[in-house]
Amino acid sequence: MPLYELIPAGSPGTEQALRRMTELADKDSRNWEFIKQMSRLVHRCPHKDQVAELKCIFDFWKNTIRYQPDPLSALQGYVELIQAPMRTIERGAADCDDYSCGIAASALALGMRPRFVVLKANPELPDEWSHVYAIVQANGKWYGMDPTVAGSYVGWQPKKYLARGEWRI
Repeated sequence: MPLYELIPAGSPGTEQALRRMTELADKDSRNWEFIKQMSRLVHRCPHKDQVAELKCIFDFWKNTIRYQPDPLSALQGYVELIQAPMRTIERGAADCDDYSCGIAASALALGMRPRFVVLKANPELPDEWSHVYAIVQANGKWYGMDPTVAGSYVGWQPKKYLARGEWRI
């Protein structure tokens, strides 16, 4: 697997990135080391309290992994780096797609259903999907899980955007 992938611009690139994020989240959610790490993470939560588990997942990704934009290439310009969740943990850095992938894998590893939400959020580029975050279903309700925003919390979701879409995992 290459360190990075060249993802085309526009909606086809967004779909390709979401497909790859789904593959990586699914793969790591079935990785025994990842499952053990997530199980240890929620070990002190009250039994069968999925919302408490979401808070543990969210706090882990928000407070342990540093936000860092994708690298730039001198020859290719912007590069879309889509990391597997275990790689993100090893690296200790992520952007919105890496956080989303990690949270989705965490939810899957703990028996919860995630989705990705994509937003057209940049008024200067109104036709481009510019942000992604995960939502997770717990106790029949969907909770926003966007650790890229200071002050965000389990259940918080951006209110300002130009368009919104959901991607089933």
